[in-house]
Amino acid sequence: MKVVIDTNIIFSAIISPNNKIAELILKSKNVFNYFAPNQLSEELNEHENKALQLTGYSRQEYSEIKNGLLSRIQIISDILISPSALLRAEELLKDVDPDDTVFLALALDMDARLWTGDAKLSKGLKNKDIYNTVSTNELYRILLNRELGEKD
Repeated sequence: MKVVIDTNIIFSAIISPNNKIAELILKSKNVFNYFAPNQLSEELNEHENKALQLTGYSRQEYSEIKNGLLSRIQIISDILISPSALLRAEELLKDVDPDDTVFLALALDMDARLWTGDAKLSKGLKNKDIYNTVSTNELYRILLNRELGEKD
């Protein structure tokens, strides 16, 4: 399954590297293929000081955890996202969360699910009959079912 990861998901995994989110990213190689626009790296760099304050990590520890997580994610250049997907995402999110436009555009362009912890984003899209977001619990259930040999 193709999954586009929102920045808030990676940020949560960095802050709590032993949580369910980090486990999903690091231990689901044969189940999920993770993607993100290059905006993810930019936002993580932008919020590095906040992460350091919240966690007490050294810059080296932060970098090691971040790089370990990012090693499982294929970063896609924004210029590879189709203009039509960008326009559609922009229209869908203009009154919901415009900051996530490129993430949704990538998901739409790749026919992937958007993994986000942003309830406002998920609800706003569902109100517009867009059901391609996925929660941490949904992904965890899929992973467990696959490990048990069950269907989704």
